Amino acid sequence: MAVAILVMAVFFVNTLLNKNPLFNTYSYMLASTFIISACVYYLFEIFRFANSPNLLKESAFWICTALLFMYVSGFMLLSTANLLENASIEVIRNLKIILKIINYLFYILLCMAFSCRYIFKS
Repeated sequence: MAVAILVMAVFFVNTLLNKNPLFNTYSYMLASTFIISACVYYLFEIFRFANSPNLLKESAFWICTALLFMYVSGFMLLSTANLLENASIEVIRNLKIILKIINYLFYILLCMAFSCRYIFKS
């Protein structure tokens, strides 16, 4: 874990010192890989035990699912962002729409995570 934090710190300093206006795809892909692997490990640990809690009422499960969905969905789109520098307006507009949909679904999952602990009286 310390190695991962050190590598991320080096990429962060490189991003700050870099005067290139392009999106830094390498640091995004590295951070996405760390987040995706942590989420997969968490889900693996939950499903490995037979006496796991009710996942519909577990907010950590929903947060992990939201992060996993967000970073897996955006990984392929944003990892090639520098290649799309000279793309047409139509392609850029379609990618923005896709990213907005991913963002909306991410926040819906987060809302489910923060509201699953509340007991609603009927």
